[in-house]
Amino acid sequence: MIARILRLVVIATVLGVGAVAAATGPAHAAGPRPNFQMPFPCGETWRMATYFGHDDYDIDMTYTGGSSNNRTILASYSGTVSFAGWGNSGGWHVIIDHGGGWTTEYLHMITTPRVSARQPVATGQPIGNVGSTGNSTGPHLHFVQNRDGVKTESVFNGVASGITSDGDPSTGPLYIGGPVSAARNMTSANCGGSARHDHVSDFSGDGAADVLGVDSAGLL
Repeated sequence: MIARILRLVVIATVLGVGAVAAATGPAHAAGPRPNFQMPFPCGETWRMATYFGHDDYDIDMTYTGGSSNNRTILASYSGTVSFAGWGNSGGWHVIIDHGGGWTTEYLHMITTPRVSARQPVATGQPIGNVGSTGNSTGPHLHFVQNRDGVKTESVFNGVASGITSDGDPSTGPLYIGGPVSAARNMTSANCGGSARHDHVSDFSGDGAADVLGVDSAGLL
């Protein structure tokens, strides 16, 4: 009788583990693509480029109006900061989780990011400044959009970036063939609304996110 009970317990335990394993698998495929914006202030024009061996879909962005160094980087879309700190390759960088399986990466910031992990951010909120930290040869923003953890072509305000191939077949499953994608310029439409700019932070100090809205006249 005792042996039979033990066998039933073992069977129940195995079934339970199987149920847990099934429950902890991928929750869902990526949802609809958010309306990502250029990660720079409204009206600024930036050059998007890649190079052989850079990795497919990775974009290096440089400012067309002068020096890129220390220019403001904005959140491409609202979400929650999943990482903000140092990485040997990316230097000071930020990763934002936008929900639905979508994330964006912002690498080589000049110094510590303006945001921290688990902080909610709004579209157009400043998150850092362009630099050349980590594995970088000059000031620029290395930017990536990810779908379910896999890099994909970046789209800004509904317009495809055109940066898809680094021309290197050794990049494995991400290699899509063809020559290195041609560089192109794009102007930011990350304007934060026509008359109001929202800032998300814990202004009250109660541990919860607050939204501060400032209109075009500078009034709260």
